[in-house]
Amino acid sequence: MIYFDIETKPLPVEQCLPFMPKFEAPGNYKDPAVIAKNIAEQEARWLEKAALSPFTGAILAIGYKEAGTDDVTVAHGENEKLVLSQFLDDCGDVATLPLVGWNIVGFDLPFICKRAWMHGLKVPLRWRQSKPWDGTIIDLMVEWQCGDRKAAFTGLDAAARFLGFEGKTGDFGAMFSDLYASDQPAALEYLVRDVELVEAVHGRIFA
Repeated sequence: MIYFDIETKPLPVEQCLPFMPKFEAPGNYKDPAVIAKNIAEQEARWLEKAALSPFTGAILAIGYKEAGTDDVTVAHGENEKLVLSQFLDDCGDVATLPLVGWNIVGFDLPFICKRAWMHGLKVPLRWRQSKPWDGTIIDLMVEWQCGDRKAAFTGLDAAARFLGFEGKTGDFGAMFSDLYASDQPAALEYLVRDVELVEAVHGRIFA
């Protein structure tokens, strides 16, 4: 069993622009200056979320550990292909070990697969075709929903604290890359803690 989590960064703006949707101001806006301001604000909000899409973001770090081991391995750096290659070399061929994470079906695995394809890297078939209920991929957020597919999104930090564990070391989310640039040890500590929380929550749910 492999517990893991990824952290992403936004791509340079010029690489994001080809994927930016065409924004329009509300129909009742008539002043050209007001219209331009509204569109600029929409574009800025879209760019703020660039790290959350494989079209406009890249993987900056992946933390992972095998059940029964003590240390979390962290593949990280500005060379995304090397980060992905390390993770794939260490975890991609371990077909008998389930991957466990939080919201990995909705975010981590699709992000990994698409970015890997972009670099010409091969990903295991099960990472893109397995269902979270077949035992190969265990998405703890799906387990947390207890069958309620319409349940509101719950973050790993909230679930962990509810279960009595100490939460994350901070709240960085899409801003992880800023922390990584300014304080790399703190950023990696944040990622390691996320992987530890995944393991802790898994242990409680599947006790």
